[in-house]
Amino acid sequence: MNTNNVTDFQADRYVELWNTSEDELRRATIRSLWADDGVHVAPSIAVRGYEELEARIARSYQRWVVEEHCRFRKRAAQGHHNVVRIVWEMIDSGGNVETVGSEIIVLNDSGKIASAYQFLDQ
Repeated sequence: MNTNNVTDFQADRYVELWNTSEDELRRATIRSLWADDGVHVAPSIAVRGYEELEARIARSYQRWVVEEHCRFRKRAAQGHHNVVRIVWEMIDSGGNVETVGSEIIVLNDSGKIASAYQFLDQ
């Protein structure tokens, strides 16, 4: 697998997923990005599988996008072999950076996310 061809595509879709308001689109995007037993691990939570991923991302959307009026955007992404590193920002409604984080994503041989590990940098 040539990760250089998928890094930006995966990174853009991955970050935009956290801003997605429509349940069906969120569900479809999760299924297109993650393996069926894929995991997402953050400092305070770990989830596995489509149902848990959907609930995790929906909760994040509700809290940060709906309630706090923030959005996520990609700052940078790079990858090699089956690993992608994404640096993202959470910005408020005025465009000010509230949080900077990064994700280390391990892709399976089919190019789907096997595991994603979130780190909060700022």
